[in-house]
Amino acid sequence: MNASNFTPWPEWCGHPEVFLEKIRSERHRTSMDELLSLERCLCMALSLVRSSTCPINRLPIEILGDIFLLVMRPVKPKHAFIWNSSRLRHTRGLTVLTKVCRHWRDVCTNFPFLWSHISGAPRDADPPIPLFLQRSRPAPLTVYLPANSIPSALSLLELESESSRIQELFVHSFTEVAGLRYSPAPALEHLTLRADYVVPRAHQHIILFDDNVPRLKTLSIHTIDWLPSNHFASITHLCCYFSANHRPYDGPRASDLLAMLAGSSRLEDIVFVFPTFALHPQNCGSRPNAKLDHLQRLALGGMSPTWLSWLFCHVDMPVNVAMRIFQVKSRHIFRTVHVLAQALLQHSSTLLELRGSPTSSSAIFGTTAAGYSTGIRIDVNDEDHKFLHTPSLLSQLCSLRGVQELYIDIVDFTSERTIDLGPLLQFLPSLSKLAYRHRSPSWQLSSSLLRFLKDCLGAEGGDSPCCPDLAVLHVIVGDSHLIFNTVVELAEARADAGIPLREAVVGYEGDGLDGCALGQFVQRVEMRPDHRLSRARWPTVCTTRTHRYWPAW
Repeated sequence: MNASNFTPWPEWCGHPEVFLEKIRSERHRTSMDELLSLERCLCMALSLVRSSTCPINRLPIEILGDIFLLVMRPVKPKHAFIWNSSRLRHTRGLTVLTKVCRHWRDVCTNFPFLWSHISGAPRDADPPIPLFLQRSRPAPLTVYLPANSIPSALSLLELESESSRIQELFVHSFTEVAGLRYSPAPALEHLTLRADYVVPRAHQHIILFDDNVPRLKTLSIHTIDWLPSNHFASITHLCCYFSANHRPYDGPRASDLLAMLAGSSRLEDIVFVFPTFALHPQNCGSRPNAKLDHLQRLALGGMSPTWLSWLFCHVDMPVNVAMRIFQVKSRHIFRTVHVLAQALLQHSSTLLELRGSPTSSSAIFGTTAAGYSTGIRIDVNDEDHKFLHTPSLLSQLCSLRGVQELYIDIVDFTSERTIDLGPLLQFLPSLSKLAYRHRSPSWQLSSSLLRFLKDCLGAEGGDSPCCPDLAVLHVIVGDSHLIFNTVVELAEARADAGIPLREAVVGYEGDGLDGCALGQFVQRVEMRPDHRLSRARWPTVCTTRTHRYWPAW
């Protein structure tokens, strides 16, 4: 009996009795090699039958292909910024999927979207790039070219014939980008450019893709010292992160930046991260201001006060744009506040949140006006905490007289670096809610603000009490009975003064705190066995985390 005559599927699989009778009649004439070959055929047949009955293989091919797509991990470069809308994925798991069974291989080879993710640094075990291009047709392409893949594994010139299919492109090489100056990319939606070396000035005025990228939505320019000369009329998200290693005269001119912004009027999200002296603003002559009427979020990091002033003078943006100013150096605090005060024109705030850590401090202003609400967040690298020590700085940025809610979260300060926020309360006559947490080795520091509020009620001279409208108090006392006693004393003092608290929420740890003592002076008392502080209700534009430079507020 020749085992090669027994095709595992489907000839005899439907008539097993015929197959068994054939084996019985020829068993005496079958050699050992033929039996081993027959065993392999039977194992393959059984494996195929078992695979066909698995629940996952009963799914429609389209759903199974989508599941396979989830196996391919998203690409997240460590040293480059990519917007959250990126579709870049690693292809390393694709080869493994094709070797599980024949059905999975058929699904993989006939599902173009699985092969549309092309990396310039494939491993030896991965299929060749031309096979990706062939199997991915007609699906749009996402191309990832990290630095270590150039120029051996893949060149953009090899993709020139497929440029009309490229939907997302990540390039870590100026040479490769310059090679696509004359290749239109009508399907390109996401573009990320990165280079770690200085490009000669003569090569910096480049129009990419023959200025034919009508569907481009996101653009990230990371650690390169030039700006494309395109008019990106369709982009909505822009990130520019320039390297601190570049000298000022190597960087792009302010006129280049203004020209790009003027040609990108649909921008909704902007991130500019500049070293303090990386860019050198100069007179832009008679060039008109860039009008960004659709701008929703503006994140500015590491910018000097000179650059901030230039930006606000040359870019017209809506009054309700949400801002985050971060990486502000301590020595620039006062000048930065002065520039922002002129740009914001004393917006009236209704919310104020202050945060502090051993190496930084933050102030977040919530502005509500007729028809809109927005927020402004300022993060300062400030070990001396001038920002929190000086209430006049905060009052310069926004009018504090309308602040109704104040949230304070000071964490892990030592007794050598104290923060006294008591004077700030004198700038808040309309305050109605105070949420307060000050974690410190000393309970006197942790309760300093509460004691200031109580002492102001007993001040002589006929002055009005501090924060007369305060009705809601949320305090985290931890396991400190002394801080809790201070809360009770404050509530009693306000009740005696005729301005009692309406609600008190106390977060605590451990046992032994008696809420009844506080209930004698407050209408409603809530004792919570946790240390979470209530959070401000910021507008959606502020709380939506769109990228790593815009944390949730």
